[in-house]
Amino acid sequence: MAKEATPKSEGTIRTIEEWAGEKKTDAVILEGVKAFKNWKAGKSVAEKDYDAAVNAFCKAPADGRK
Repeated sequence: MAKEATPKSEGTIRTIEEWAGEKKTDAVILEGVKAFKNWKAGKSVAEKDYDAAVNAFCKAPADGRK
């Protein structure tokens, strides 16, 4: 299956593991974000979506409240 073209407004699309490496995201945080967002390994996202997911996970209550 070919990758779909990405509009320039969405930015660069990379896997979450590539973003984690570039942004030096701790492995534990990445695993938490994957569980929080129900993302599987290898998921491709825009940088803004990755940043938003990491930020939301880090600010979420530890007891799961919304």
